[in-house]
Amino acid sequence: MQRREFITLLRGAAAWVFAARAQHPGKTCRLASPLAGRRRSMNEIDLWLERLYWIAMISVPFLAIWAGRVALRQVQTASQQVDAALQEAQTTKLLKILQHVEEQRIQDARHLVLTEIRRQEEEGKNWWESNERLQRAAEQLCASYDHLGGIIKFDGPDRVGQYFLERWGEGIIRAHTVLERFLAFKRKSASNSYEDFTWLFEQAASIDKNN
Repeated sequence: MQRREFITLLRGAAAWVFAARAQHPGKTCRLASPLAGRRRSMNEIDLWLERLYWIAMISVPFLAIWAGRVALRQVQTASQQVDAALQEAQTTKLLKILQHVEEQRIQDARHLVLTEIRRQEEEGKNWWESNERLQRAAEQLCASYDHLGGIIKFDGPDRVGQYFLERWGEGIIRAHTVLERFLAFKRKSASNSYEDFTWLFEQAASIDKNN
């Protein structure tokens, strides 16, 4: 709205108010005075409206800046809350992964794979055909790493997955290398058996190669 239009609008509103008050002689403000008095009053109104216009024009930019700063603070606060929530979620995820890896049954299975099964592999024996205890240990460790691989793969290469693979990648590589023939045997009947375990092994091998 232009300045002239703004002043004209407010002047008309003010004149209407004063005219309405002139209908009540008992009021303090009397507009039923001579014409010169009315003109003087309207000139005063014009002066005040002019001042009001310039005050408004000066105030609007400052109000816009203030509103922008308030909005920015709100966005920053929301961003900090989101970051805190993500950090908490990642910490919880890492703790669950570590708890799973450090379960006693998983540790026992990993020990058998890296000791007894490794010796059987060095001798070229099909140990899964004759030793049920070793077969159960291999299946348990494969299922464990397959589960972890699925979790990390689902969430993408985030900091938790990166941290886990950097710290425990060597054990994953060793276990997968020992169990390669067993995995090939299992995939004869189900081609996608423990595929997330193999994906986890590939990610760990890639990180190990780059370090």
